[in-house]
Amino acid sequence: MQDALALAQNNLLSPMVLFFALGFLAAAAKSDLVFPEAVAKALSLYLLIAIGFKGGVIVADEEEESVSVTAPAPMLGVTATPSRGALGRG
Repeated sequence: MQDALALAQNNLLSPMVLFFALGFLAAAAKSDLVFPEAVAKALSLYLLIAIGFKGGVIVADEEEESVSVTAPAPMLGVTATPSRGALGRG
């Protein structure tokens, strides 16, 4: 039970969930919540780094064989997106 509470606390207090909750509450209150452009860029960068670190921790705990199978998948998106744009289908 203690492990489940610790897991719930870690997940619910993660930056991604907290920013989602802030946006949800602002929309529910019909607030005109606006961040200055510099703050919005900093928050975006912070969220990207937080998501990357969280994913990195998960990948570090995986077995090497399962990572070698799934690691090439993001490269498909990296190469397919510019290709679609060059072909005029973007």
